[in-house]
Amino acid sequence: MKNTLPPPEWLKRPLIQAITAAFAEAGRPIRFVGGAVRDHLIGRPVGDIDAATTATPDETLALLKRARIKAIPTGLAHGTITAVRDRETLEITTLRRDVATDGRHAVVAFTDDWKEDAARRDFTINALYLTPEGTLYDYFGGQEDLARGTVRFIGEPSARIAEDYLRILRFFRFLATHGREPAEIGALAACESAALELLNLSAERIRQEMLKLLAAPDPISALELMLQTGVLPVVTGHAFEPVCLRPLLTLEQALHLKPHPLVRLACLLRAAGDAPSQNTAIAARWKLSGHEAALLQKLCVTVTDSLIDSHMVHRLLYAHGEAEGPLHLLLLAAEAGMNGRTLSPLWWEAAHWPVPRLPVSGEDLKARGIAAGPAMGKALRRLEHAWIGSDFTLTRETLLQLLTA
Repeated sequence: MKNTLPPPEWLKRPLIQAITAAFAEAGRPIRFVGGAVRDHLIGRPVGDIDAATTATPDETLALLKRARIKAIPTGLAHGTITAVRDRETLEITTLRRDVATDGRHAVVAFTDDWKEDAARRDFTINALYLTPEGTLYDYFGGQEDLARGTVRFIGEPSARIAEDYLRILRFFRFLATHGREPAEIGALAACESAALELLNLSAERIRQEMLKLLAAPDPISALELMLQTGVLPVVTGHAFEPVCLRPLLTLEQALHLKPHPLVRLACLLRAAGDAPSQNTAIAARWKLSGHEAALLQKLCVTVTDSLIDSHMVHRLLYAHGEAEGPLHLLLLAAEAGMNGRTLSPLWWEAAHWPVPRLPVSGEDLKARGIAAGPAMGKALRRLEHAWIGSDFTLTRETLLQLLTA
């Protein structure tokens, strides 16, 4: 099926116009495919843009070179070239069909059959092609599924999952981002049957999909289905209760915040109990980056023994910095059952309070006869504790007077 749509604004981007002109001049068709087309159809912001063509990888490289566009062979074995100009990028992939699959990798052959290329894609909503002129090609009813909020495999779910077991996680991720209940029973059954095969995938692939899923506007229903089908325990090592995320999501929506997947993961871990040890296990299981693992660890050990007030906001910002402090505040507020109205002024304060520096230093203590070493460290910690306790109001002179108290 095909129909004509008003061309999206992103087709006017300089790199895309240069590429479509180069392919048109050479008489080689190029169409845009996947997420950019899917999200354009439902009016969502478009992220990465991908294109498909009947041109072979060598032909694509030659066309880009002739147009003076930098070409990076990012996935040459699978026919993918990344075009780069002025910080814009576009992935261009030659039409292909699968020759052999083992659940993790695929051997492909190039083709000039657009429907054959569409048939190897995972879901109908991801097999939508748009020409530079605005003609939409939909080979498997993806546009109708998109309108209904149906995430449907192209072909028999078990067979498609067996080609690449990551499709299990992609199914739940797209349920969270584009789906509406109820989910297809056959697809859920296929995911449940193959859940243990996820153990054979690389941690990096699992991490990427799970963090995207956790960043969905509301992932709770998808996570609950993952729990019911046994998928969630396989990829996390735990049987989380996803409903614990509801207070956090409510605060995010009230404050118009962009979801942070690690804050949501920390919320799940804390609700499950023994969060510090569990976060270490999941960080290793997903091979989180050093920064991600460190942040998750800190979020899992944040505690409060007092009211969430201005003083606490200041302490969180001082302890964790302007970037991470608000994440701790959000997590604690959700666990305390705060609503957006009561959190809003504290959130504003967290965004505007200038984090101060301890007004005394080792040099100050040295000038008063305290030698560098354990004694100086102990004295500095005592003064810092007093300063924090005063809500960061004690002056340098007052703090130094405490040395003789």
